[in-house]
Amino acid sequence: MRKLRLFPVIILIILLLCSCSDVSNVNFDYGNSELYSRSDMDSAITKIQSTFAGFEDCTLDSITYGGDKLAKDNLDYCNSLADEKTYDECIVFYSEFHTSIFSKNPVLAAGEKYTDYAWYLARTNSGEWDLLTWGY
Repeated sequence: MRKLRLFPVIILIILLLCSCSDVSNVNFDYGNSELYSRSDMDSAITKIQSTFAGFEDCTLDSITYGGDKLAKDNLDYCNSLADEKTYDECIVFYSEFHTSIFSKNPVLAAGEKYTDYAWYLARTNSGEWDLLTWGY
């Protein structure tokens, strides 16, 4: 009888653990860049992972650098998103992630894999990256 009383508690713990995001086992593809060092990219990736940690019931699988051309081509776009800043560098990453089959995330479908989910970051004078927007 005691085991039966523990069963709901165990289920609750499992559900609570499943509702967290997971950024612990991510594959990174830095590509080849003449614009950014691995350290530059890592500082941008840290911002992405920090934001992704708030995605309920999701597991981040990979992050891929979009390439130097994409970075150059999107500087004006990044500046259009900025209120009072003017950026001189832009960097774009794509991620793949999946949601738990038990996901109650109101925006993302349960049990789905998301690919080419874009992340746009920008900075000025090689300073700290600002994460400006993400999604499709």
